[in-house]
Amino acid sequence: MRQKWENLIFLLNKSADLYAELLALSKTKQDVLVSGKAQNLPPIVKQEEVLVLQANKFETARIQLMGELAIHYGRKPEELNMTELEKLSVHEKMQDLVHKAGERLKTIINELTELNALNARLTQQALFFVNCNINLLLQNNADSTYTPTNNSTNQAGSAARSRLLIDRKV
Repeated sequence: MRQKWENLIFLLNKSADLYAELLALSKTKQDVLVSGKAQNLPPIVKQEEVLVLQANKFETARIQLMGELAIHYGRKPEELNMTELEKLSVHEKMQDLVHKAGERLKTIINELTELNALNARLTQQALFFVNCNINLLLQNNADSTYTPTNNSTNQAGSAARSRLLIDRKV
């Protein structure tokens, strides 16, 4: 049984380490979003994907191990949370280690959640800015009612329309 508790502590600490790496990447991503250097985002996102996959593996193992501990102590796995799990450990040292690892993980995840929400807002603002610029670039240069209708103006308007990036006619 001691081995299961040690494995749980290992999984909690390893998960916290992975989430700490994700937190550091999220801070880097925030700097990139604020600086407007979108070309630096893809490598960060790839690193995040790798870390998230690794974290999911540890999370799956942790849930399975907590289920085994719950069954061993006569509890339903779905009702067992970290606080209840701490109480189940008969060794005070194990209780303390589980508590510290759980609190560290909780703190990192809360900080990561806040930072990800901020990064999502920054990304939305950046996309809005890009869409506004695209709309400005692709605006149809329709003749204004205030421009004279002589031939040279129509030719200039037609030349401007020919420089549009995308033909709007479908």
